[in-house]
Amino acid sequence: MSKFLTKKFFSIMLFVMLFFVLTNAVRNDLKKRFVVLRVKILINARLLINEMKENLVYHMEVATHARLRNS
Repeated sequence: MSKFLTKKFFSIMLFVMLFFVLTNAVRNDLKKRFVVLRVKILINARLLINEMKENLVYHMEVATHARLRNS
């Protein structure tokens, strides 16, 4: 292999390796962001469910008191 082809081959290999390293870093960053987003969604869902339970209990208590008052 001539010097020119050797240099060209190594520069292409370096570019390919750099490309894979960068795409892997981006992929890992996106995975981390996706996990953080999923955790935030789960936390918000849990807070919403707790709030709905509290509202349901409150309205059931109000209805029970109203029923007892009317009887």
